[in-house]
Amino acid sequence: MLATRARLNTISDLLRRTSLREPGKTAIVYRDLRQSYADLDAMLSRTAGALAARGVGPGDRVAIFSHNNHAFVVCYFALARLGAVSVPVNFMLAASEVGYVLEHSEATGLIAEDALVPVAEQAKPRRVEIQANGSDASQVGTTTSDEQSSGAAAARDGEMASASS
Repeated sequence: MLATRARLNTISDLLRRTSLREPGKTAIVYRDLRQSYADLDAMLSRTAGALAARGVGPGDRVAIFSHNNHAFVVCYFALARLGAVSVPVNFMLAASEVGYVLEHSEATGLIAEDALVPVAEQAKPRRVEIQANGSDASQVGTTTSDEQSSGAAAARDGEMASASS
């Protein structure tokens, strides 16, 4: 009975329940940012919606190439909310090592911090789409297949799509 109930509760479900029980309680403290459970849950829903709109779904493996920051947490939980599999990639890896992780994890997508996009572009196998999360994880940008094949930048400010819109 307990095992059955535990399987129905994902890590994202735990966060959502806490946001309903303790909406004003602080969930995240990162540098100058203090974010409540309710605000974090809302941001996760927007980010999950943006990822779903770009085709991410249950079982998809999506790499997160980011420093240890607020954006990483949001992307990780947003992917969990969709039932996707997060593939964290160490930000200190060289492009060839990142490529190895992407290839062997069979990741079909990559969310990359803006500062790490150049390494991600050098590393990515052709089948991996790069999405840049910027410094605000509520923004998720994507490139078109033409931009990917031409090696254009994965994210430019004018091409970022807000998950809150």
